[in-house]
Amino acid sequence: MPNVANDTRTNAYVYKDVNALSKLNLIDWVNQRNGVVVSFLTGIGGFDIGLLQDKHEYLLPIARALEQMYMIRDRSYISPLAFLLNMCIYTLTGSKLAVDLVGNSCPAGHYKTVTKWLRDQGNCRNIMVQMATWSMCLTMNRW
Repeated sequence: MPNVANDTRTNAYVYKDVNALSKLNLIDWVNQRNGVVVSFLTGIGGFDIGLLQDKHEYLLPIARALEQMYMIRDRSYISPLAFLLNMCIYTLTGSKLAVDLVGNSCPAGHYKTVTKWLRDQGNCRNIMVQMATWSMCLTMNRW
């Protein structure tokens, strides 16, 4: 089981890998985090950790709480889930202000991080289509 400090360091740059982002599986991501922290969060929610496999409506709040806790440990941490959220916001709005608001409130990166990532990918059109698809999955709660 990774300790939170080490996990933030080793997981901090996943957002830079387009293949890792496109294959992000939220159940796997949560299960790979510190088990004590995950158990704490599921305990607060009043359910067993095993329910995450079957009750996906619990998965997103647990994942979002995990990334917030990791951001407390490391203010420079960028979560792949929050980064994808910020990519969707940028795709939908194109707004620097909107992206920076999200980046200030969760470990999602800021406008400079998002736009640099897009430039580094080369073919922004394909990336935007992938992000829009991911956004639809998030909206429909399909993990």
